[in-house]
Amino acid sequence: MPHKVNPIDFENSEGNIGLANSLFDFLSNKLPKSRLQRDLSDSTVLRNIGVPFGHSLISFESILRGLNKIYVNEDKINKDIEENWIVVSEAIQTILRREGYSNPYEIMKELTRNNQKINKESLHRFIDDLKIDDAIKKGIDLDGTPIPPKMIELYNRIMNEENKRERSGVKKSMRNRCVKTGSKHFNKETLNQLLINSGWEGLKEKEILFFYS
Repeated sequence: MPHKVNPIDFENSEGNIGLANSLFDFLSNKLPKSRLQRDLSDSTVLRNIGVPFGHSLISFESILRGLNKIYVNEDKINKDIEENWIVVSEAIQTILRREGYSNPYEIMKELTRNNQKINKESLHRFIDDLKIDDAIKKGIDLDGTPIPPKMIELYNRIMNEENKRERSGVKKSMRNRCVKTGSKHFNKETLNQLLINSGWEGLKEKEILFFYS
């Protein structure tokens, strides 16, 4: 097979690092122990303490030599990614959880497990149909300026931590969002009545103090 390239550098590295690790294991067990008397059993051992370091160095050099022979087929990688847009579904699910979207796993499962090819266009259509903040989709603020990556990173980190928290119920989360967002658009009397009319508990004293003080 003239086309076959054997990974001789990596095989050499594997053998040397295996030998080195075995010697290090022996040294770590042998040298710390004492028989509480004059003992020459470690004499030969100490003379060979450099051997595992030598084999380790050979192993590292072999790894580097092998890595320097590897060429990345970017065209093939890009083609594989282009033909497998389905892998993006996990990232979409994460964003849906962050936004409090109902049943994100089931939604993505329905999209991806229907024996249909998932491509860029079908995912874009799916995303466009979702009712989530356009600014979050694009990473661009309402004035057209890009949102700094560190801000997005912190926001995602906090939202991910929130998603890990055990939720007490969807209706409770919905009410909390209604109170938080509704306080920006309605006075407390109106929002209180809207909550009651919808079947939820009216505004609590602490909510009035927090959002309307």
